[in-house]
Amino acid sequence: FSKVLGLLIVGVIVWLLASLRWMAFSSAAVGLAIVLMAIVSGFVVSRYRDDMLGFVKSHWKILLIGEAIFLIAFFAFLAIRSANPDLWHPFRGGEKPMDIAYLNAVLKSSYMPPYDPWFSGGYLNYYYWGQFSVATLIQATGINPDVAFNLAIPLFFALLVGGSFALVYNLAEGTRRKLHDSGTASPSDAQAEQSHIESRYKLHWSPVLAGIGGVLFVTVLGNLDGAIQVGWGVWRAAFNNLPFGEFDFWQSSRMMAPDPPGNEITEFPFFTFLFADLHAHLMALPFTVLVLGLALAVISKAAQLSSRLSNWSVDQLVRLAVLGVAIGVLRLVNAWDYPTYLIIGVASVYLAEYFAHGGLGLQMAFRAGVKSAIVFAVGYVVFLPFIQNYETFFNSVESTTNTTVLWQFLAISGLFIFVIGSFFILESRDWLSKIGTRIHQGYVELLRAMDDSVDANRSLGGVRIGAGIVAGIVVGALILGFGLTAMFSGAGGSTIPFVAVLLLLVVVTGVRTLFGNRVDAVPLTFVALLVMVSLALVIGLDVVRVEGDIDRMNSVFKFYLQVWVMLALSSAYLLWRLAHGKRVPIARLAVRKKAWVVAVAVLIVSASVYPILGTQDRLRDRFNDHVIPLTLDGTAYVDDTVYRDESGDIKLDVDFEGIQWLRDNVVGSPVVLEGMTPTYRWGGRISIYTGLPSVVGWQWHQQQQRWDYRFAVDQRIDDVNKIYRTTDPAEALALLNKYGVTYVYVGQLEKLYYPPAGLEKFETAFGSSLSKIVVNDEVTIYRVNKTAF
Repeated sequence: FSKVLGLLIVGVIVWLLASLRWMAFSSAAVGLAIVLMAIVSGFVVSRYRDDMLGFVKSHWKILLIGEAIFLIAFFAFLAIRSANPDLWHPFRGGEKPMDIAYLNAVLKSSYMPPYDPWFSGGYLNYYYWGQFSVATLIQATGINPDVAFNLAIPLFFALLVGGSFALVYNLAEGTRRKLHDSGTASPSDAQAEQSHIESRYKLHWSPVLAGIGGVLFVTVLGNLDGAIQVGWGVWRAAFNNLPFGEFDFWQSSRMMAPDPPGNEITEFPFFTFLFADLHAHLMALPFTVLVLGLALAVISKAAQLSSRLSNWSVDQLVRLAVLGVAIGVLRLVNAWDYPTYLIIGVASVYLAEYFAHGGLGLQMAFRAGVKSAIVFAVGYVVFLPFIQNYETFFNSVESTTNTTVLWQFLAISGLFIFVIGSFFILESRDWLSKIGTRIHQGYVELLRAMDDSVDANRSLGGVRIGAGIVAGIVVGALILGFGLTAMFSGAGGSTIPFVAVLLLLVVVTGVRTLFGNRVDAVPLTFVALLVMVSLALVIGLDVVRVEGDIDRMNSVFKFYLQVWVMLALSSAYLLWRLAHGKRVPIARLAVRKKAWVVAVAVLIVSASVYPILGTQDRLRDRFNDHVIPLTLDGTAYVDDTVYRDESGDIKLDVDFEGIQWLRDNVVGSPVVLEGMTPTYRWGGRISIYTGLPSVVGWQWHQQQQRWDYRFAVDQRIDDVNKIYRTTDPAEALALLNKYGVTYVYVGQLEKLYYPPAGLEKFETAFGSSLSKIVVNDEVTIYRVNKTAF
């Protein structure tokens, strides 16, 4: 079995190396790498063969469920993409043009880093590993990139769905085994407390339901803006005698209005996949959940072993190495995710050592430090070629320009905060009760000091403060804090006091769980870690932003996606925990519990509005309302379509014939000259859809990648305009030579943006320096002969 699998792995590696031609090594080095991979793969398979087969035999049902969920997610989003596969939109084109340009450039590059299609002669100074992964699949299958783009979206969606299901299911299943199946008692001095915990958390609901909840919370549900829009529509229709209005799928991604001043983007995963930019933040989502799953595996396995067995075993080193690779790859997929998940990875290593060691200690801290260094070093060394070539210009933080109003934060994460807050208030009621008792006793003592007639025995005595009273105290404190904050920060109030109180509850509960020797310590401390990191990010974004950001646009955009994923996973698990496995009819519940169930149901229904109405609105958002039959061809929108640019009309299908000619006839990656337009318009279409390098592309995006050299971007823009505008052929030829241009493209766009005299010189003044290729009546391509230089 191991030999056959090893040979298959070697065969796949050889085929990939031969077909991709991306390994710039000698044949001897390639051969050595193949031999080493074969040895390692054979060793791993032979060592774990019985475990792998045994795992499949004992868990085939859940494996089938997971596979079914993955396939359903893939084909569901495949249907959504086929209903609106357009790779551009005149108003909401997003980043798709950049994404397909980079994807095509990676496909055509014969070395890494790939060349930059928008800066001829330069390479991509960007985290391009997501495009590299998709390009690898395209190379392996031969699928047209215009179609593969729309296959990649549902693939990453299904990967995120599968990862979310697996992580929450394992959290729930691990908890079920500990609290339900396990009869192991805790140490003798805590047997009574342990018995109480086990009876209190006796669970019957299937962990599969928790996993499905994780899928819904992370990938399907939206924020509460969907319900807000419906509410306003009903209000207009019922009280103002106005039309209900149309649902706006875009509005839900801009929840911190007005825009400006902050320009914040508040995407959530379902919007991200529905909008379908094959951008870094989308492709990174499955990898972030992978890191969380590996971090949980590191903690869980260490908790099962003694300190002696878990020190430096091969198994543990393999887990640490894989965790390091998963964290390290985030730097290449979406660098914004790297710091957060490195922190979580390191924290998971320390938690693992704590559980393995059985407590704190210098030896434990030293081992954890060394193993954390291994995680970091593996992720660094494995991707060292990328790190050496990637240049960053913004490496620090600065004071924020705006802050988040509380209602905005709750409109984004209200469902998750309600569930998480409910659980941690419930977990905190004992120590909050003690604090309340002490405060009351202090109050009585104060009254006695002031009045001797006060009963000295006046106290709460043995009266137990219930969860409802504790919740009321906490909510009252939050309302008071909110009111005080609102006096100084506007009508909405600041998010910081609210989140800080919740963070305090989570920290205290996490610490008490960690030191309390509870059987559910592993899943609960892991979830507490995710919630703590998320809430800390929320507070941090109201204090600082990433240097060089556009106000808070990308800082909120990137980090709030991380917050969404971690809070969604945590709340899905905690909601499962809050059920307590008691299948009790709602009618028999206490009033406060009925109210809680109704509140959760209302929040879930409210969050479910967006995936229904938002999807419908997004699918109608077509180019000039032009609806085409179901297809995965991302360029089908150009057929019989006229783009009304500010400078005039452009027939896209006519222009695309020139693009198709370049695709069919150009070998290699010669430089193409095309006209300049403002960003997000039809300009750059040659480099976008062919992947061939142009002299310069979208101005702002290039300036971001080359911030210290942005003058070169501006210079190229001036030179491109000069080549098209000048009537002096010698000046134009010198500039063509400067940038090594092989093809000059003249289509409808160039005729709209540049004077006729400047374009006529290509016809009459160059002589044998140019070869003319007439594609159609509107598109002419000129090939620059080498003798011209």
